[in-house]
Amino acid sequence: MWFFPWPTAIDRKYGTRLPKAARTVRAVDTPTLIELFLEAAALPGGPKSTAAEFLQEHLAPEGDHYLIPRPRWPWDGDHSQLSEEIWPACELLRMNNGDLVCGRALLLKSRFLALPQTLSSRQQYRIARLAGSTNRDIHLWRLDHRHDPACEFPSCIEERHGHCDCPDRVEAGKRAKRHRSKIRGGRSAQDAVRHLMALGFMEIRATSHVIRREVQAGEGSGSLDHLARVRMIADICHNLPGDLRPVSRGERERRAIESLRFHLRELEPDDQAAQWVRARLDELGYDYVPLLPDRAKWQRT
Repeated sequence: MWFFPWPTAIDRKYGTRLPKAARTVRAVDTPTLIELFLEAAALPGGPKSTAAEFLQEHLAPEGDHYLIPRPRWPWDGDHSQLSEEIWPACELLRMNNGDLVCGRALLLKSRFLALPQTLSSRQQYRIARLAGSTNRDIHLWRLDHRHDPACEFPSCIEERHGHCDCPDRVEAGKRAKRHRSKIRGGRSAQDAVRHLMALGFMEIRATSHVIRREVQAGEGSGSLDHLARVRMIADICHNLPGDLRPVSRGERERRAIESLRFHLRELEPDDQAAQWVRARLDELGYDYVPLLPDRAKWQRT
């Protein structure tokens, strides 16, 4: 018998409620998780399919991963289209170095309920509470993973040598100090991160009013385009506040540089997220060219 309320039954911040059928946890192995990830990539608002290769290489081969449906958030998509057949969920992923990190996922209702239930009620409750208290997500794990010289995954080698050639955190701190002394206009990476967050939050707020007016006027196509832009900016700013959390100024600068380098890793004309970051840094007067990969740096110098 269940005596405690489900930890993620209600999201008090957004006033959303999780259906009773979704108040459960499923444990899956790595091949099943990759299969579910590829299915989610085909859904509206789903992740990029290219990320499946990174997960397949860096998840623990024999590890258990957990899927926990959560209440819907405003940027999860159109309620009328997604609430019945697609559930947003939180993932607890076991990485190949033993770390447990969280992530976001979209799950087909029928596919999720068809997964075998191998956890007791007590285990499900404890895992759901653990998911709510896990703050380190896959993005932050990947930033730290860049400094692991043992990884032989092609994209990790490219990022380690093309973007961040520092073998460890000590050298990363030294590079942050050298970069801070050469920046244009006295702007540090921390200033750039604060600038991105401020403009991002203002643009999200302004765009939400535009979406509201378009929905009231019955202009659905325009509101979907604005919603996609809001999601893009929210994804950019999602982990930026954590860069300013450390007490050490050098550590804050190192994390800020790593975040900027991550967002500028693919500075292509069709990469709207990278172009949005580049435009905001140009407005601030921040010299981001030293953070670009070698293949893009020559175009800016």
